[in-house]
Amino acid sequence: VTRECQVDMYTMRCLVALVAAAFLGVGVSAYDYIVTFENPTSADYDLYYIASPIEEHLMGTVKAGGGDLSHNVLAGQNFVMRSRADTFRTMIQIDDKDPDAAHEFKLSFINIMGESENTLDVHYDDKLVGSAKINEPTTQGAFIHNRLTLKYMGNEKMSIRAIPLKDEL
Repeated sequence: VTRECQVDMYTMRCLVALVAAAFLGVGVSAYDYIVTFENPTSADYDLYYIASPIEEHLMGTVKAGGGDLSHNVLAGQNFVMRSRADTFRTMIQIDDKDPDAAHEFKLSFINIMGESENTLDVHYDDKLVGSAKINEPTTQGAFIHNRLTLKYMGNEKMSIRAIPLKDEL
């Protein structure tokens, strides 16, 4: 085996490892986040961390009537909120900001209610900033002072806010 081939094999292994890390959601982010999920409704919600397409973990219950639940998370992780009283459910993903963007991070809202034709509407300060349909998520750039509220059929269903934490290691 020539030296050039050994270098190419090493480069290929590194590339495969990086692609696998990205595919598996391994945290390669420069930031962690503290994310707070808020529940303005009259029904409890269960919050799940989606570890893979076939594995999820219950993180806790967000109590009705203004309850909240906060967790330290990594960019690229996905979460699902499921109502205990009706069929409402949504997936949320947090990501690092785009390289030249003014915002500090991004939140994606994914409508996973395949039986519904209604959109999930994302509001900031009572202003509509995005809508998610089935197979058409919406992504919003956000700052630490932003609270984004998700409405479904005109009703507030949840709010989310996040604070990026610089990696101190």
